Amino acid sequence: MLNKIWRKHRDRIANWWSELATFEAKRKQNEWKSDLTGKFFLLENLASYQMAHGLPKGAYPEFRNNVNNIVYVDSIEQHERVD
Repeated sequence: MLNKIWRKHRDRIANWWSELATFEAKRKQNEWKSDLTGKFFLLENLASYQMAHGLPKGAYPEFRNNVNNIVYVDSIEQHERVD
């Protein structure tokens, strides 16, 4: 059981770096504007909740780091609607 938890933790850390690169690619693709409203955000004003996965990561792990599966949102309420 402990090995399984450790493996999941290790995989999550590895995926975090690749997700970070995916989020950066999405922001550049959108020219720093959200998908839903077109609002412009500076890097220092971004929050982690502003990147939502269109298809859930658990159900579709193959699309986890697909830029086209990321929805760049303005608020936590928009993120919850996308989920």
